[in-house]
Amino acid sequence: MKWKSEHAQLLMKRKDAINLLPNVKPRKAKWLLDDIQNHFFNFIVAEVFDKEESEPEPYEINGISITESDFNQMIIKVDDYWGEVDYITPEGADILLRMYRKGCFELKKKSEGYGDTQKLEEYAASGEGLLQRHAANKERKAQQDAQELHWKEHPEELPEDKFTPSRLNDIMWYHGVKGMHSSMKIGGITVTKEVLQYSSNSGKSHDNEVILKWTGSDGTLHEKVLRHSSYQHNRRNDEDRNWGLPD
Repeated sequence: MKWKSEHAQLLMKRKDAINLLPNVKPRKAKWLLDDIQNHFFNFIVAEVFDKEESEPEPYEINGISITESDFNQMIIKVDDYWGEVDYITPEGADILLRMYRKGCFELKKKSEGYGDTQKLEEYAASGEGLLQRHAANKERKAQQDAQELHWKEHPEELPEDKFTPSRLNDIMWYHGVKGMHSSMKIGGITVTKEVLQYSSNSGKSHDNEVILKWTGSDGTLHEKVLRHSSYQHNRRNDEDRNWGLPD
């Protein structure tokens, strides 16, 4: 399969693709695509019980024949925080356009002027370009990850202009440098990490602020907050409000 869940960020959500078909009833269109999916799913279930290997019959509609292979390349399903999300591939967009032109989708009685097939046509023609972009991004990410790992393993080689709170913290964790007040030499410069604990107003819970400090080669003192505490500005942590105590 050419398209996988890892490509989801490059693909168009099914509902967005359907909305680009002028005057199509989106819910009815979704039901039709679900019906096509069920056609092939039911065949797989029947095949399991019959224990016979055969190719499922294509889904036929208005002179269009959609094979199982077509459908598998048409929609990519991805699980996210809110549940399963369907994405339409460029090949899938081409099938949607053919279905639309053959009158497979139920249209609204009154034209609302929404939708633009041109955008969907452009997306349908973008497959190879999207795959090339994904491959380039993947290669760039691999190179970046390799560089970050090299700096973790060889912290003395980290250039000063590459100092960031998160990168410095990652290096310190990699080398087991932990604690409320800890330090490590990175890129020839001593970096100090301070963890300040703040309490909720009730005193029942705590949250930390993490600060990275170092003096640059030019003598400039750098103090960067890696993580802010959600309780930092509570009255219990404020001297001007008597640390939250009754007056």
